[in-house]
Order: sequence, then C-alpha cells, then structure tokens
Amino acid sequence: MSYLLYALFFLLAYILQTTWLADWPARPELLLLAVCFGLSGRACGGLLAGLLTGIFLDLANGYGFYNAALYGLLGLLCGFMPVSIFRDFRSLVFVNMLLGSLLLHGGYAVLAKIFLGRFILVPLPQYILTLLLNLLFFWLLQFFIKGRYHVYD
Repeated sequence: MSYLLYALFFLLAYILQTTWLADWPARPELLLLAVCFGLSGRACGGLLAGLLTGIFLDLANGYGFYNAALYGLLGLLCGFMPVSIFRDFRSLVFVNMLLGSLLLHGGYAVLAKIFLGRFILVPLPQYILTLLLNLLFFWLLQFFIKGRYHVYD
C-alpha cells in the first residue's frame, strides 16, 4: 500500500513540476522530495522504486537512461541510510534530501561531461535558491503529512 501512495505522490509531484512550476527560474525539486519522503527507511524497495522512477522520467522526457541510474542511486541512498542514526523520520528525510540534491546535480554534471564532453553545472545562486525552495516545500510537506504517514508500514 505504501508504494502505491508513493506512486501517486510521485505522479502528482511530476505533474506540478512540469506544469505549474515549469516557468519558475529556480524551482523546488518536487521529484526529489517525493523520492526522499517515499523511500527513506525502506531498505528493500528503495533501489527498485528509485530505478523505476528514473526509467519513468527518462521515458516521459525522452532522455537517455541517466535518470534511471541517478534515481536508482538516490533510492539506494534513501533506503539504506541508517535509520538508527536518526531519532525521527523528519531528520532522515531532511538529510536524504540534501545528499540527494548533491547527488543529482553532481551526477548530471558528470554524465554531461562523459556524454557531451563538458560539465554542465547549475549556477551557484540558482542552486542555493533551489535548496531554499526545497527546504520550504520540505517543511510544507512535513506539515501536511504529519501523523498521517508512517515510514515503516
């Protein structure tokens, strides 16, 4: 049941990201937030769900399969991040979101260097604004799902 909720949450985030937020110069990474909220603390399905998420993004956007690799790694990171280190789910998701953002942006830059011959980096002010928007949407999401979502279901 929790993976069905993750799929619905991911599709809603994808629709918002590609329609309503498409014209923002710096926009929050709602897909990253969906992955972090949906897969944190789920060691068994994190890699598979992240891989399927990346394949969906690659097919929907017409890219090569680098989203599958990056979101698969992100799902693996979220799934195997030691739950025993963090006392609450919110801290676990927060750290996964910050590390996941670095992983995605760094991964896109490295893959662009491999396939296109040059690094394509997001300008630092835009990246900082994106991180701030991620934090804002993280706290909004945390407020709306507080008490309704149990990580270990």
